[in-house]
Amino acid sequence: MTQNYSDLLISGERARLFIIGAASLGVILITVYCLIHGITIVFPHLYYIPVVPAAYCYRRFGVVFSAVLAGVYLIIIAALAAPAAYALDQTGQRPVP
Repeated sequence: MTQNYSDLLISGERARLFIIGAASLGVILITVYCLIHGITIVFPHLYYIPVVPAAYCYRRFGVVFSAVLAGVYLIIIAALAAPAAYALDQTGQRPVP
């Protein structure tokens, strides 16, 4: 009796969405952690991790996804770094992914 293992595997489309979603959630959590601990310099480059695959796999959606992720980034910066106005100023000077 042969079994079809393709049902057990995640399809390519689902895998891409899962990886991009998990990377996005991970980057957002790292952003919150870094801002709570006063780190404002290095972590914004982590946003490239979900943006590049999204732009590669879903061209038009990748642009929209990047804009939404950038908006989330700015909201988190404004909410958590409000006492440190320099962090918001530095955010405006950096290119947003």
